[in-house]
Amino acid sequence: MTVHAVQDVYDVMEARYGAAFTQDIRDKLAVVQAREIQYLEMKQMVEIMFRYRERLRAFIVQYRKWKHDYALETDTVEKVYKGYEGLFLRRQLKDAWQLYLMANRDYHEMQRTYLSQI
Repeated sequence: MTVHAVQDVYDVMEARYGAAFTQDIRDKLAVVQAREIQYLEMKQMVEIMFRYRERLRAFIVQYRKWKHDYALETDTVEKVYKGYEGLFLRRQLKDAWQLYLMANRDYHEMQRTYLSQI
């Protein structure tokens, strides 16, 4: 994830949750990044990354099921509301994807730092 992509995520967080929440997250990340990394923290980061990956996969399965159901729908009113449902699912999928990318990037950054400390 590029620096611009990370900034875009922070901009979205700020728009949704406010500047104070976003700054609090940034401050906590800075503290975590500044300290020496231990093995158990690496293990924890792997578990976090896998958890978000599984969540992302679940959203993909849910979205594919919705897409199949939407294609089969014949009733006009139902199709309109299934369309709205699809919009929300795509947003959730996009957010889950961004979260996974952030966790994956942070894991690999933490791994490089950990290996350089050894």
